[in-house]
Amino acid sequence: MLQVNLKQHGRTDLSEEQRLLNGAQEPTKYDDDFFTCQERTLEGDCETFYTVTKQPSNKWNTKENVMNVTKTINFEKCRQRPDIRYNKRFGEQCNTCDRKFANEEKTTESSTVARFNITGTPESFVIESAVVESQYIFTPVNEQMNVVATYVNQTLVLVKSGPIVTRVQEPSNPIPSDSQMIYTPDWDIAKERFFMDGDHEFLASSPYGDVKNKVEMVEQILRRLVRFMADEQQGVEEEAPRQLARLVKVLRMCTEQELEKIHHDFFDRAEKIETEHHQKVKDILADAMALAGTKNTIKHLVEKTKERKVHPVKAAIALKALVNTRVVSEKQIEMVMELCKHQVSQRSPILRQSCYLTVGSMINALCADNEDKLAHEFKITTHSQKFCPLALKQKYVKVRAVCSFSFFFLLSFFFFLSLFSPFHCRVVRQVIDK
Repeated sequence: MLQVNLKQHGRTDLSEEQRLLNGAQEPTKYDDDFFTCQERTLEGDCETFYTVTKQPSNKWNTKENVMNVTKTINFEKCRQRPDIRYNKRFGEQCNTCDRKFANEEKTTESSTVARFNITGTPESFVIESAVVESQYIFTPVNEQMNVVATYVNQTLVLVKSGPIVTRVQEPSNPIPSDSQMIYTPDWDIAKERFFMDGDHEFLASSPYGDVKNKVEMVEQILRRLVRFMADEQQGVEEEAPRQLARLVKVLRMCTEQELEKIHHDFFDRAEKIETEHHQKVKDILADAMALAGTKNTIKHLVEKTKERKVHPVKAAIALKALVNTRVVSEKQIEMVMELCKHQVSQRSPILRQSCYLTVGSMINALCADNEDKLAHEFKITTHSQKFCPLALKQKYVKVRAVCSFSFFFLLSFFFFLSLFSPFHCRVVRQVIDK
């Protein structure tokens, strides 16, 4: 979308007296060749610089001047950005990192420059051509280290212009928007709701309802994974992690019924997978369910662990992956807490320890202040709409006390065993280190 502010609305480079004057009376002359304004675009509400130069047109049949307008967005001075950032809560303070960027973009340098060739006046004009160049550079530590860069270039040229013959009808039921030009990630909001609350929240269809043949896709990925991990001498091939990431992505899209179908075809039965690889497939699926970190996959993993279809030790290892869950919800935490209190956890100290520690990390992700930026936060306007209100925090304080007591009990138990066995003494040291 082309957006140019030739009438110099919202200027920020004027004195207070000039701003009051312009607010009372609209200026009739726009002779400044450079000005600064606060402007809303798709990329946010940011400070924007305009440079305007005029020159005669190169067309023989017109005497109008051509305006060359250069528009630069300063992303380090923004009131709002439609950013989505997952797992930024694990970022630690780095005293040696480059402090070049602003607080909102500590590790990212963004820039957008648009150049317009315009014929006419600020009141009535035609954009003959436009070139937009954007670049986004991610620097985890500093510019001397590795960086990830994305470049976007767009060019539009006016072919012809003429009178309006047919008008485009306005939408009959337009969706109201409170973003005022800023991009609103509605699809990302629906996706996060699906991750947090499951497919029961979407009575009509889920965000991934149009993705067909998910079970067949899982079968193909599992076959590739087994092939890349079959050679014990060469070990795991470098293509295996990419296939595992694909598997996790597909599982995030699945409904509860599709997950049951996957479990029935590849976990309970070995008809579609070679018998010698069946146990490996079961281990992969358990890990992938936890890595997916959605309400549906967590529920599936918890239920199968309660039914002892997933071994307690394997479940304890898989639960650790929930620490990296992108979007945490109260429903997810409640399901993991049910597993912690279940008899299968009470009979397995390793599973109980892993379960309670996982609950603590998920509570921290949901309630603690962090640098994550989720899509559904764009719709939160009041404190009462926060996903972790005061009542929920008070409830989780009791849970943390239970977790601390459980972990203290486990340490005491291991310490008692260490009095009689050097092996258990090493185990105690490892637990304390972690």
